[in-house]
Amino acid sequence: INPVSTYDETLFLFNSGLSVEQIAIKRNLTIGTIYSHFERLYRNSQIDSLASVIAISDDEIQEVRELLTKL
Repeated sequence: INPVSTYDETLFLFNSGLSVEQIAIKRNLTIGTIYSHFERLYRNSQIDSLASVIAISDDEIQEVRELLTKL
């Protein structure tokens, strides 16, 4: 029996320096599943921000902001 949740295992590996892609490979899960783990960890206040998890450039953030202002 493994007392560590799948979410905690993902967080442990991330905090150990593995990327989302590396965690997915190591755990034999999809990248989408790993991102869903971080989303749940965020909702449960186990991580403060998703920014450190999501690899997105400043230019991409600006592009999203500009698109949102047009909605």
